[in-house]
Amino acid sequence: MTEPSFTDADLAYVHSEFRTLQQLCADRDESPEQVRALIDAGTLPAPSYLLPDGEAMFPPDYFELIDAAGGPAGLRDHFVQQHRAASSALGLTGIDPEEDWRTYLSGEQGATLHELTPEAMVEKAALVTSIDTLVAEPAPDDDGWREKLADAVDDLDELVRPFTDYDRQRWGGTSRDSHVTGVRARFLDGR
Repeated sequence: MTEPSFTDADLAYVHSEFRTLQQLCADRDESPEQVRALIDAGTLPAPSYLLPDGEAMFPPDYFELIDAAGGPAGLRDHFVQQHRAASSALGLTGIDPEEDWRTYLSGEQGATLHELTPEAMVEKAALVTSIDTLVAEPAPDDDGWREKLADAVDDLDELVRPFTDYDRQRWGGTSRDSHVTGVRARFLDGR
């Protein structure tokens, strides 16, 4: 398998939408070195992108969930609590927050979502499931079916980032491609 690589457009997108640790820590008590140590210990999320020059890039809201948890020590418990509350609010049962916790720590969720929260992760999973359920039994001539599908696709479109070609290479595709662009092309006249 070929190593993923960044296009010039990918690099421009990452530089405009993501931040370095130096930028994120500029007005904080934590130094970039302290944050890196917590990342290396598996306590805080890894960068969403590691650029060819070695620069680590993070979502701009990287510290919001950490701060809401009262700091790194309470982050995991806060994450699980918020994830379970969001699952319950959406009527989703049997969802284990561990998978989202792992992808959160890996940095992947920061590259995927506009808001790096457990609630957004649960909402994305619910929307993907809803879209999958609808397209499994297509009824393109049914206005009600098309409206439900369009609403779910529009909501997912607002939730997920545009992604890069690098993301498509490293993950073999994206939820935007499969559940937004692809579904619109197949069922919603590209709208």
